[in-house]
Amino acid sequence: MRSLVQNANTELDRQIESTLGAAAYAQYQNYELTEPQRATVERLQQRLSYAGEPMTPQQATNLVGILSQNVPPASAATDPALGRPRGGAFGNNNSSGAAITPQAIAQSRAVLSPNQVNTLIALQQEKDAQAQLARKLRLNMSAVRMPASPRN
Repeated sequence: MRSLVQNANTELDRQIESTLGAAAYAQYQNYELTEPQRATVERLQQRLSYAGEPMTPQQATNLVGILSQNVPPASAATDPALGRPRGGAFGNNNSSGAAITPQAIAQSRAVLSPNQVNTLIALQQEKDAQAQLARKLRLNMSAVRMPASPRN
């Protein structure tokens, strides 16, 4: 099954590349691979719009680049069944966006205002809390055992 999916993805990629051309296909691949980072930046943009300090398009583009250059190793894993990075359009649905590393926050200080960086940090803290809650839920669920069948 994995092989069939991978072969289908490879053929689809070849068809897309032949339709778009090499340069546009490279842009398409970058767009696909940065989906989680773009989702995170969009969330940040939404919050900042409410705070009265919106990001410029250039800031958003720069931050997507920063986040995509600072991906933690576990987040960069590829889904072997699909042959695509997790979180991409054909991978797992990663609506929560990309991880925000301390390195990304440090680099973002060069392109964001102090208030924007503080909002990014708050977003990181929320993501970390959500991840911790998800880990606890998984642990609790794995600890729950099915009741033994009655013996007759």
